[in-house]
Amino acid sequence: QNQGHPAGGAERIVESLASGIQEFQYDPDAGVFFDGWYGRYEDVFTKDGKDLDDPARVRLLLRKLSTPVHEKYTNTVLPNHPRDFTLAQTVAKLKKLFGRQKSVFHARYQCLQYAKNDADDFTTYAATVNKHCEAFQLSKLSSDQFKALRFVCGLQSPRDADIRARLISKLEADETAAVEAAAAGAAAGDAGAAGVAARSRVTLENLVEECHRVANLKQDTLMVENKDARNVNVVSRNQKKPASQGKPKTPKTPCWKCGDNHYVRECPFASHTCSRCKQQGHKEGYCSSNKPTTSKQTK
Repeated sequence: QNQGHPAGGAERIVESLASGIQEFQYDPDAGVFFDGWYGRYEDVFTKDGKDLDDPARVRLLLRKLSTPVHEKYTNTVLPNHPRDFTLAQTVAKLKKLFGRQKSVFHARYQCLQYAKNDADDFTTYAATVNKHCEAFQLSKLSSDQFKALRFVCGLQSPRDADIRARLISKLEADETAAVEAAAAGAAAGDAGAAGVAARSRVTLENLVEECHRVANLKQDTLMVENKDARNVNVVSRNQKKPASQGKPKTPKTPCWKCGDNHYVRECPFASHTCSRCKQQGHKEGYCSSNKPTTSKQTK
């Protein structure tokens, strides 16, 4: 940094550098992320702009952000002002806000699943493989982590959906904890501790134990649900018992006045005059001679 650089000269440098930088417009659907954009122009800020002080380089960076991106960033850092942060801090915040929001597991899974498209030539295919492998972070992957990754990738049955989600969450948490511990060790100047901290604590044995725990939890949940359902059925049957005591809604024998399945007192032919016997109170074909001598349907 050149603290004694004239202000006018600094502005001319900023103007000159800005003309060669394309504006950053965040478009995740098109695969446009800040980390890729900044990687393209990083040397402009760090090498071509080496004569600029840090605040000037921050101004240059913010100047090349699209209006929506700039507005979101300034709102995010409130109550601070963008000028309150160094270039390194600004870049880190922008990468977090406008970088790829996919997990490390997602990047590694995509790498393992990637295959050459018929429309791609071998050069394009190799470049894409290289990109996926870099996102895979192979150098940071331990043997146990790779085994765990392969274990989870093989759980493709819908029946294993809950377990698969739990294991992916466990892998992500382990990865985050390892990275944070390694960063803390490196900041403290303890390279040995940083290396140990960066190692994964997840093993196949841990994952199998987690699978059994989740499976047992699901069984216990189903058991409680079934018990609750049985209790509801018992209560429902008990509540229906008082209403069922007494005469049933339908008689055991048909009505002798018309043959339908109802009580005699409810018969609609009670005032009907039979055209055969000229008697009142029954349907044709159910004359008094058909009336049972002994019947419980007399009411």
